[in-house]
Amino acid sequence: MELTQGVKFRVLPSVKFKDIGIYIRFIHPLTPQFATKCSLMALMMTDRCEAYPTKQAMSRRSDELYGLSLGTQTVGYGAAQVMEMRARMIHPRFAHSASFLEEGIRFLRELIFAPLFSEENLEEAKRVLRMKIERMQDDAAQYVIHRGLKEAGKGHPLAVSSLGEIEELEGLTLEDMRQTHQALLERSGIEILVCGDLQEAQVGPLFRQCFSFAPREAAADTHYVVTGEGQPETLLEERDIPQTSIMVLYYTHTDVLDPDYYALRVMNAMLGQYSTSLLFQNVREKNSLCYSIYSNLISFDGALGIMTGVDPQHVDKALALIEEQVEKLRQGDFDDELLTVSQTMIRSSLKAGDDVMNSIIALQYQNDLLGRDYTSDTIISLVDQVSREDVIAMARRLEHRLTCIVGRKEDADEENIKIDRGNEMLYS
Repeated sequence: MELTQGVKFRVLPSVKFKDIGIYIRFIHPLTPQFATKCSLMALMMTDRCEAYPTKQAMSRRSDELYGLSLGTQTVGYGAAQVMEMRARMIHPRFAHSASFLEEGIRFLRELIFAPLFSEENLEEAKRVLRMKIERMQDDAAQYVIHRGLKEAGKGHPLAVSSLGEIEELEGLTLEDMRQTHQALLERSGIEILVCGDLQEAQVGPLFRQCFSFAPREAAADTHYVVTGEGQPETLLEERDIPQTSIMVLYYTHTDVLDPDYYALRVMNAMLGQYSTSLLFQNVREKNSLCYSIYSNLISFDGALGIMTGVDPQHVDKALALIEEQVEKLRQGDFDDELLTVSQTMIRSSLKAGDDVMNSIIALQYQNDLLGRDYTSDTIISLVDQVSREDVIAMARRLEHRLTCIVGRKEDADEENIKIDRGNEMLYS
């Protein structure tokens, strides 16, 4: 159902949980100009509000609501940025109060519609966001992904960090945040999802009463397929650290709604998603080059990344082995057992997700973004239909776009490698 045009509301009844999850998501185009503001606004909206203007007052109100917990995050879905506010509260049957559910919903309303716009709240949110970004920059394993996406995604949303940028953060004012808040409330697509042992009839009228959003246009576009021209590049950002972090990025040339997408999902599982994968077995187990190596689909952008960390003297060997595993898939040089086991691992992961509230919500939200109504069983059926020929064809679609290296590399060739000596941060 819709609370109003552009504001969706959905209840996912489940007797598996003793608590209630409420997820409120704002979706809008992912742009460098808005990303930092949105991340900052997310922090401000869950920290304090006009009705509860101090941390002590917020904490006291949460305690009165039997320990209602709050969280927030910003996530990129292809060309869109999603700001999520989530709350977990006990089921009303345990509260011994007829008004408990309404009180919790009204508390969320205060946070969303009337956050506290004060210099203190703004500076606190800036401090927290700055620490998050700096922590990512200092962690080479995280930063190599950030830097790699920036480089490989130039000109596309893939290059934009949904977390934001420190350079954008420092100059933001209260007026900027008021405008950001207004944009979220008036122009963003909004979806409210409630999960727990409830029916829509129990909570729908409460949300319709408490969340009086103005009508708006349809939500922002999400999925697309990133493309680019030119030969694959190697980027080295030199850091004096013991272990060198690597990201190898491929364009998949496959949209998340492509009928062949689930062949891509199986191929990724075979390549590097599980401990049974080619990368794990041949780079980690047989050659002992790393502790962790994995591949990950960036599905809404049409990209795939391989990430690992190795000793500086083993960078070239690791890269050669990574390419060798991709080539094995392209040539069909793998056992049928690897395909079967990978399908089984995906199947088990999906079934386990049926018992996790966040996974249930994530699947439903993806369904809504993609205009479909898949269950975990639907996806399992599609995964089970993938053949080895499908996997080979999908591997041959992969286009190596970038190798990003953060750390040290022995015998770095400046003619073939773009080197950043670290004197200035091109990306943060």
